[in-house]
Amino acid sequence: MLLTVSSRRRQGEGGQAVILVLVAMGIFLIGGIGLAVDGSQLYAHRQMVQAAADAAAQAGVMSVFDKTNTGGNTFGGSAFTCTTTDTLTPCYYARQNGAGGTASDQVVVDFPTSAPGVNLSSVDTPNMVHVTITRTIQNGFIRFLSASTSTVRAEATAAIVNVNSPVPILLLHPSLSGALSGNGNPGITICGGPVRSIQVNSTSTTAVSFAGVPSINLTHAGPLDPGTCTTGTGGDFGTFGGPSSQPGQISVGTAGKFIQPSSPILDPLASVPPPAVPAAAPATTPLANGASGCPASPGKACRLYYPGLYPAGIEVKNETAIFKPGIYYLQSKGFANAANGDIFMSTGFANDPVTGQGILIYITGNSSNDVIDLGSNSNATLVGTPQNSIYKGILFFSDRTTTVRKQHSMGGG
Repeated sequence: MLLTVSSRRRQGEGGQAVILVLVAMGIFLIGGIGLAVDGSQLYAHRQMVQAAADAAAQAGVMSVFDKTNTGGNTFGGSAFTCTTTDTLTPCYYARQNGAGGTASDQVVVDFPTSAPGVNLSSVDTPNMVHVTITRTIQNGFIRFLSASTSTVRAEATAAIVNVNSPVPILLLHPSLSGALSGNGNPGITICGGPVRSIQVNSTSTTAVSFAGVPSINLTHAGPLDPGTCTTGTGGDFGTFGGPSSQPGQISVGTAGKFIQPSSPILDPLASVPPPAVPAAAPATTPLANGASGCPASPGKACRLYYPGLYPAGIEVKNETAIFKPGIYYLQSKGFANAANGDIFMSTGFANDPVTGQGILIYITGNSSNDVIDLGSNSNATLVGTPQNSIYKGILFFSDRTTTVRKQHSMGGG
């Protein structure tokens, strides 16, 4: 009897254990299914809100960069929370990318003032946009074991930084029609250089306009070419305004692109100071053929030009001008290479302490005649200051403080 009773008790305990095991396995299975289903859902939502935050931050900072955060789109400086119908650029782009359209999402935009190791722009306000998106999600299976909701969060930051741009031709006028224009048969060829070969900042729909059949040849531009037009495969041409399609006169090669709109690039030489007014330059002197840079058989007699102050500017006409290294400071009438004028750099003179073997031609004055004018049927072979100079390789430098519009020109031939 004792053995029988004992056996029956063990059988009863075994039945209770089976029930406990089944309950535990059920809880485990629900947890596992919940983790798989709800975890996948949380991951997908996390990826979605991260993409929306990235888009909102980038669009916001581009609006600041392009100066379109004005009028009804004014934002910047003070943090704000987007509404579900907000049209401000960061809010709109967050919503277009699937976040901020319902009350379950919170989109907050703020504007940090610094970032470790980043040289932020000093001319844009604000110069950094930070977007935080928080989303509340209803749990599925896992709600039986945990909270009924979960939260995902994503952040993104975009900034405008100061970078010296090496673009070979950068036209800074913000609104001029024909900022880059050609008439007749001029040609521009760029060999080597960075990815962007030419940038036109003007907002005009006719910022780039041509008459006649000029050509802009960028087929050997870009970083693959050493500057000899032998291996490059093309460079980009960017214009903020127009035209919207690539003009037939522009060739960008196989790797280059015509980009419109292309956001403006700030003047990389804006911090370069103007030179001080030097002492008066000595009068030009005759130079023998074959001496100090004068060709052996010049088209016209050679004269040696000296650096210094030129109160009435410089005009090379019916002569071969040889320029010594240094700074040429022109107070009026600018720099003209007129008909039958040939210009060359000198040879055999010591380095100038600022310009090395090159020159800097600084044009000041407040007249429309204070310009660079390289006329037709003239020839100029000049070298600007070296890159390690304070003047960063500049050859022609026009006074920034002028209040008169000036139009520089390069003639054919």
